[in-house]
Amino acid sequence: MTHPTFRVWWGLERLLVMFLEFWELQYPGCVPLAWKVREGFGESWFRIHSLPDSKRYPENEVEEDELLRRHTLAAFKVLGAHEAMWLCWCGCGELFGVAGEKVMELADGTTIYAVKIKWRQDLFNDLVLDIAYDQIDRVMFMTIDSGNIYAPYDGGADLFVKDSAKYQDCKEGFGKWLSPHDEGL
Repeated sequence: MTHPTFRVWWGLERLLVMFLEFWELQYPGCVPLAWKVREGFGESWFRIHSLPDSKRYPENEVEEDELLRRHTLAAFKVLGAHEAMWLCWCGCGELFGVAGEKVMELADGTTIYAVKIKWRQDLFNDLVLDIAYDQIDRVMFMTIDSGNIYAPYDGGADLFVKDSAKYQDCKEGFGKWLSPHDEGL
């Protein structure tokens, strides 16, 4: 599988400070993990499922196409087109051939990396499929202009939309993809 070449901005030496300042401004007192953001900022959160009937993993090409269709649309609605953003992930310092800067190490040993990129629709399909098949986890994209987050996982995506009108519009637009669970999980 070939992986996209991400467009990386600014030197890594400034990245740490820039990311931490931006993160603290958008999500004060919270670590950059989607489940932690959901705990602290649940009013801006909702979750979509990748496949009908909350099916977790695709089993064929038709289901992969549906998964990518949903994720592409969700990412576009939440992140916008051709937007500058942060790509954050946990684990090793490289994701799809791009070196990230270590921005945080948590008490449990989890290391969080980030890099500034430019979003392009469909550029991240391979990454989304790897996440869908649980080969990669704890990845999120966050816009620089709004702080909105798209955090795909195996089974769907956690979406954080800070503007309340846009939040309502997105949530209503994705109504058929939302969980029937009372807590939205």
